[in-house]
Amino acid sequence: MGKPKFNIIDLLIIVVVIAVIAAGVYIISSKKEGASSKDNKVTVEFVIEETNVDSSRKESYETLAKKGDIITFGEKEKITGTLKKVEAEPAKMVFDDPKTGKRSWVEKIGVYDMKFVFEAELDETETDFLAGSSKVKVGKTLVFSGKGYAGSGIVIKVEKKGADANDK
Repeated sequence: MGKPKFNIIDLLIIVVVIAVIAAGVYIISSKKEGASSKDNKVTVEFVIEETNVDSSRKESYETLAKKGDIITFGEKEKITGTLKKVEAEPAKMVFDDPKTGKRSWVEKIGVYDMKFVFEAELDETETDFLAGSSKVKVGKTLVFSGKGYAGSGIVIKVEKKGADANDK
C-alpha cells in the first residue's frame, strides 16, 4: 500500500469547509452586533391597515377592540403594545366605466378598511425599529392579537415618539 495522494477533490472539500466556517462566524458576529445596537428602546406609534374586512368582522373589531388594550405583535416573539384607536372606512376600488372609459374610485359595499393605531416600546437600530426580530416599517405585514380578536395587516405609518423623535 502506498501513501494516499492529495487531489483536486480534496482541495475543493477543504475550501467548502473553510467557506462554511467563515459564513457561520460572520452570521454569529453580525447577530451579536445587532443585539448590542438593539439596547436602545424607544416609543413608537404605528398604524396597521387591514383591508377588505367584511361587515361582521368589522363589528367584531368595534365591539372587542378598545382603546388601551394590551396587544401582542409578531409570530415568533410576542412583543406587547397598546391600542390607541380603531378606525373603519368603506373600502374603495378603481372602477373603469365602460361607457366613458374613465376611471374613478368607488366604494365597495359591505367591505371596509380598518386602521389600527398602536404604541409600543421597540428596539431601535440605525435603520429599523424592531419588535423582537420582526421589523416594524412601512410596507411590512404584521400580525397582532388582543383579548378576543386577532388580525394581520400592512404597516402604513411609523412615527417615533418622545424628545428625540426628530433623530429618525
